[in-house]
Amino acid sequence: MRTMGWRLLPRMKLTLTLSCFATGPGGATRKTTVSLLSAILLAVALTAGCSKHQPAASTNPATNAAQADASPETSAAPPSPRGPGPMGPLPPGAVIPDSGDVSATLGQLSLELSRYVIRTRSVPKNFEEFIAKSHVQAPPAPPGKKYAIRKQAVVLLNL
Repeated sequence: MRTMGWRLLPRMKLTLTLSCFATGPGGATRKTTVSLLSAILLAVALTAGCSKHQPAASTNPATNAAQADASPETSAAPPSPRGPGPMGPLPPGAVIPDSGDVSATLGQLSLELSRYVIRTRSVPKNFEEFIAKSHVQAPPAPPGKKYAIRKQAVVLLNL
């Protein structure tokens, strides 16, 4: 066996035995044994961590009958690991009151438009499609004007 020594303080000597680098009889066999044991432990750890566990089936007949009677509509599907699930039902459409202030009405309609775009992840082609799909109840446009969508904002255009 090979030893190494370090001098820490005067009159003190620390000796470290490097048995893993032994070069005597059986030294190569020890390295092979350690390498083989490490490979086996690694393989066991990888195979044990990668198995899927099935939930245990209930042996209670009453519970099994209750699960069989549950309809697909009432039982909740497990959440998907790949992202958010399907969107819920659309909320009821907002009612924009006719306050007489055109800029306030346009601001509220633009706010509802941005909420619609965020919720559906799509921009409507025109104002009529926005009203139809979002179920927003907008006040009538002033005489001689109509609502339109420009740069994701609701504006008034002359007829």
